[in-house]
Amino acid sequence: SSMCALYFAIKAKPVYQSSSSLMIERPNRMASLEQIYGMMGMVWEFYPNQIHLLKSKPVAKRVVERIGVSKFIPKIRELKWYEKLLPGFAQVDVSSKSDEQLFAMAIQNVQSTMSVTQAKGSGVFYISFDDYDPYLATLKANALAESYIEEVIESGINAKQRTGESISKQLPE
Repeated sequence: SSMCALYFAIKAKPVYQSSSSLMIERPNRMASLEQIYGMMGMVWEFYPNQIHLLKSKPVAKRVVERIGVSKFIPKIRELKWYEKLLPGFAQVDVSSKSDEQLFAMAIQNVQSTMSVTQAKGSGVFYISFDDYDPYLATLKANALAESYIEEVIESGINAKQRTGESISKQLPE
């Protein structure tokens, strides 16, 4: 059993966690929107929608673009003599992967290592990332908040443009 414990002690890689917090305020016009949706029998949940957005693929894509795909590529290193004896230490060969595959792997990394929790009764969100690379965990935590803000601003602008286009089409009618 001591050999088994030694095996797992050698094989175990330390996991680092980096966190950031983000305060999201409900827009003032939300109250009237909630009343309208309530009358229509629909549930308008602002904060759960924000959690969904934080964890979304478009935001993860922005995180990767902000940090750079190269930071997500594991560094190939010389294995120590005891690591060569243990199964499961084979390093991922990324040389055969296309740029699109590497980009998709990086997005998957962001989404799978992220944890988002909301402080009860407030608009404060705690974002954390677990990673074998402490530097990458920190980069991801900082980039996520900035990427979320960009996504909200751009989607708001796009929504206004779509509304403007539909109104301008209806005006001649």
